[in-house]
Amino acid sequence: MCVQLEKSSERKKHQLFIIEGLKEVQLATEGGYQIEYLLFPEKKMTEAEVLQYLKQHQIVASEYYFSDDKCFKKIAYREEVKNVIAVVRQKNSELKDLRLPENPLILILENVEKPGNLGAILRTCDAAGIDAVVLTDNQTDIYNPNVVRAGLGTLFTNQTVMCEKGELMKFLSDKRINVFVTTPDSKQVYTSVDFTKASAIVMGSEAFGVSEDWLKPEFNQIQIPMYGKIDSLNVSVSAAIVIYEAIRQRNS
Repeated sequence: MCVQLEKSSERKKHQLFIIEGLKEVQLATEGGYQIEYLLFPEKKMTEAEVLQYLKQHQIVASEYYFSDDKCFKKIAYREEVKNVIAVVRQKNSELKDLRLPENPLILILENVEKPGNLGAILRTCDAAGIDAVVLTDNQTDIYNPNVVRAGLGTLFTNQTVMCEKGELMKFLSDKRINVFVTTPDSKQVYTSVDFTKASAIVMGSEAFGVSEDWLKPEFNQIQIPMYGKIDSLNVSVSAAIVIYEAIRQRNS
């Protein structure tokens, strides 16, 4: 089963995914994810030591197994994983499940393609204390091992939901959340807008940017100035730049 979960289709079919490493497993436990079972490298720990390990790190799991080194290394996505692999139940959170403050700051990601970028963005959102991350028209499986690895487990510390674009736009309108759409075609620099009120920052893919649906008059279009010869930044870098400007304004 563990090896099968390397495939997106299998993760979707079984609604399971893999986590590697103690820190990530702890964060998933704290984030309310259900640990289906744990896998430990054979001959590294006795059964009594495993029970003590789970108690010490406050990890709850229905079952645990031992694996020989060859199998353990085959399952592990990262070569340096030495202690534990977990098979975890996916969460299917919806917009209605979000717990937002009165004046939220939300990041919306449309059509992000690379798992590493998504993981890096989740790290930034955790560091900045973003209230929620919403993915729409997403090409990347959020439970891809690269997302978990690049995000250092921040998939479990952020409120993260996936939804349809129409549903999301209605949600933003009903909640009266100001929408700021990043696009190189805007003449309005991101530092010139007011992020201190309820705000949602929209980022598109590096290849195509945001879709036409976001380029409506009711949404604020903003740009990050480019002074060199290229016309785009890595989406994770762009997200960090705009998010921290919003945080700077809110903390001023």
